[in-house]
Amino acid sequence: MSAVANLRYPAPEPAAAWLRPSLDVTAFLVLLATLAHLGRRVPGALCHVFVVALLFVRVFRFVDGVEQRYLHRHFDIYLELPLLPEAVRLLAATVPAQKLAIAGVLAIAAFAALAWVAARALAYARSYLGRAEGRRVFTVTCASLLLVAVLFEARDNGANRAAVFAPSVAPPIAAQLSFWLSTDAYRSSKLAEVEARRAELDRYSDALAGLGGASVLVFVVEAYGQTVFDSQEMRPRYAGLETAFRKAGYAVASTLLDSPVYGGGSWLAQATLITGVRVENELDYALLKAQSPRTAAQLFRGAGYRTVLFHPGTTRAWPQGDYLGFDVRYSAPDFEYRGPAFAWAPIPDQYVVDFMHRREVDRARRPLFALCALVSSHAPFSEQPPLVEDWSALDGGRVYSRLAPVRFATSFTNLEHARPAYLRAIGYDLAVLEQYLTGFPNGDALVFVLGDHQPVGDVTGHSPRRGVPVHVLSRDLSLVDEFLVRGYTPGMWLGESRASSSLARFLPTLLEVSEARRAAKVRP
Repeated sequence: MSAVANLRYPAPEPAAAWLRPSLDVTAFLVLLATLAHLGRRVPGALCHVFVVALLFVRVFRFVDGVEQRYLHRHFDIYLELPLLPEAVRLLAATVPAQKLAIAGVLAIAAFAALAWVAARALAYARSYLGRAEGRRVFTVTCASLLLVAVLFEARDNGANRAAVFAPSVAPPIAAQLSFWLSTDAYRSSKLAEVEARRAELDRYSDALAGLGGASVLVFVVEAYGQTVFDSQEMRPRYAGLETAFRKAGYAVASTLLDSPVYGGGSWLAQATLITGVRVENELDYALLKAQSPRTAAQLFRGAGYRTVLFHPGTTRAWPQGDYLGFDVRYSAPDFEYRGPAFAWAPIPDQYVVDFMHRREVDRARRPLFALCALVSSHAPFSEQPPLVEDWSALDGGRVYSRLAPVRFATSFTNLEHARPAYLRAIGYDLAVLEQYLTGFPNGDALVFVLGDHQPVGDVTGHSPRRGVPVHVLSRDLSLVDEFLVRGYTPGMWLGESRASSSLARFLPTLLEVSEARRAAKVRP
């Protein structure tokens, strides 16, 4: 029973740590022994409740382990249980149906077997502790373990407290309960933050005139995190990018900003990007939408821009996105794509960028503010599109039916080996943007290429860093200079750089740059 309560797989844990006595199970066995000693019959309902609680702990710790391993956070029932359907859809899009069905059957069978084993183990414990000799052995064992735990604590000032007993599940559950009970205060704090950001952005109502009518193109690359710069083999690739952009007349500057999420939750990062409000969880997201915040799209529309959102990863109706304030939103069905999907990504990013240019950029009759989410680099990186050198041959995506995909033997169960696949996916998106920005007419557009969050923990080596790169490019060199003044560094390679601020500062910084240029133009 201790093993059932303790095991944290798939979270990293010391070898055989699950074999330590569980504080929770030990406490329940003490209760059984006490009742037996007093000659009281152990209620059957109490045993049933214990088995159900043990199964709950098992599921809770498994899901918590998944989040620790992949998303670098602990599972919160209140905040994340509503996301369960999204997790199911992710698996359905990335795992073959037959394998997923087999895994589902095995999971149900394992759960049933676990319930049976727990019930049998409890029945044996009741029988054993019902005998005086069994209670004496149990008492001596518990006393010995408690003595060892006290000695460890005295010797190492509590550092090895977990060396004897495995930690109880009670503290994290209690912490979550405490959060549930204090959500009113949390809501008030977040709503105040939304209002404060609205007031700040309202001060820049005329700032965008400082861009001189230049279009603004924002490319958000899925899972593009600072872990890319830990790979020295990528450095020549970035040097080549900088050379290509310079030859095409672009100045380039870059920085790292801390994302509010890690390993997933792109919609939260994009909400942060568009509103300037840090959005870390589903409660933040719900409060943000309810408050009708000031958004980048609203500000640009007020300045005379056409505002467009490209969301190829959105495959169904998304009325929740109305709060963003874009004039037009393209989701997967709107892209007129006639080719195959690639793992999670329903449409290759090269096709998405080509569609964006043909449908909006090339037809623009007024300045354009476009945010384009690129999703070909979504986990598990197992099947990726090839780069098509001749963009005119894309043919509505039909070309991909004739080309072999780039495959890697990766899945959600072995992402610790997925770094080469991940780097290839990021390299593909960088190549797409290089070809687009250097080969298609964009005038003096202000271009941003940035990430939404770090990839999953298995790919980053479980690094706690949350930085995402932000690259700003423009043929208006003075415009890029304004970002250099605000802490950006020349070029694209960020090496050992650290995050300079939060992703929530992206929009305010853009407005500060625009305001500075506007003020300079009107200065006598």
